[in-house]
Amino acid sequence: MATVEIRTAQERDLPQIAAIEIASKIASVAQWTEPHELDAGLRLESWKAYLDGQRPQSAKPQRIILISLVEEQYVGYLAGHLSTRFSMDAEIQSFYVLKDFQRRGLGRALLSSFLTWLDNYQASGLCVGFHPQNPYKAFYLRFGGTYINEHWIGWTDLEKLREKLQASRLL
Repeated sequence: MATVEIRTAQERDLPQIAAIEIASKIASVAQWTEPHELDAGLRLESWKAYLDGQRPQSAKPQRIILISLVEEQYVGYLAGHLSTRFSMDAEIQSFYVLKDFQRRGLGRALLSSFLTWLDNYQASGLCVGFHPQNPYKAFYLRFGGTYINEHWIGWTDLEKLREKLQASRLL
């Protein structure tokens, strides 16, 4: 069985996070990706600004980037923060798992780890944005997310989300 690790990212991990983001966009959502989103230097600067708390506007200072490694290979990440968007307590900023590592429970594990981090802040609501035609929104819907609008899905009860994540492990 492969060794899986999920840990909090540090600044030294940002180049790998940018690489996962770019590779994932090319493999999965290239049709909605702008050329500047594939520039490793720009992505790295953007992630530094995120980690430093400089963006997005709706974000509160508390934030985390969780990374997933399989056999010490970077394969996914989830970046999230406390938020005021849509009157939710938290927001997923960015969430990618490399295509070859999808459907192995890594996304579920990253989301569960993010919920554990949110417990420190008594968060009860969470939202995530996406392109309306992005098929990966099915992941959020599978775990009980509901549409806020065509670009956003949310959960107003994170305990129910946690229960759905736990139940899916048992199937």
